[in-house]
Amino acid sequence: MTLYRQLGELLFGTRLKRLSDKFLTDVSKIYQSQGIKFEPSWFPIFFLLDKKQKSTLKTLAEELEVSHSAISQMVNTLEKKELLKVVVDEEDKRQKWITFSPKGRDILERVKPIWIALEDAMKELFSMGKNSPVLLSALEEVEDAMEEQFIFSKVTEKLNSEI
Repeated sequence: MTLYRQLGELLFGTRLKRLSDKFLTDVSKIYQSQGIKFEPSWFPIFFLLDKKQKSTLKTLAEELEVSHSAISQMVNTLEKKELLKVVVDEEDKRQKWITFSPKGRDILERVKPIWIALEDAMKELFSMGKNSPVLLSALEEVEDAMEEQFIFSKVTEKLNSEI
C-alpha cells in the first residue's frame, strides 16, 4: 500500500493535486499531439464564451467562482495572444464585453472535438471501478461541505476543545 493510500484523509489535498496535475499534463499532451496551442487552464473561459458568445469579466468571475483579478489576468493573457477581444460597450463605457477574436474562434472549433473525445474517455474511466461512478457526486458533496464548514475552522474547533 502506498503512503498516499495509507494516510487517506490526511493527504486528501495532495492526492487531488497529483491527480489534477496528471490529468492536466495528459490533456496538454493531447492538444500538443493535435498541433493546437491551447492550455487546459483556458478551457473554462473558452467553454463559457462558446455558450454565451460574449460576457463581462464580472460574469465570468462569478460563473467560474474565481476572483475578478484572476479572471482579468487570464483574459489579458488571452487578449495578448489574440484569442479574445475586449470591447467597450457603446451604451455604457464602463462595461467591457469579452468575446472571441477570429483566431480564438478558430482554435475553439479545433478543440471542440477534443472536448467531446475527452468527455467520452472520462465517462468510460468513471465507469471502471466499483466507486468510480459516484466520484463526481461525492466530490460535489465534499465541496458543499467545505463551503459550509471550512477545514480551518473545523480543525481549530477540535484543537480548542482539547485544550
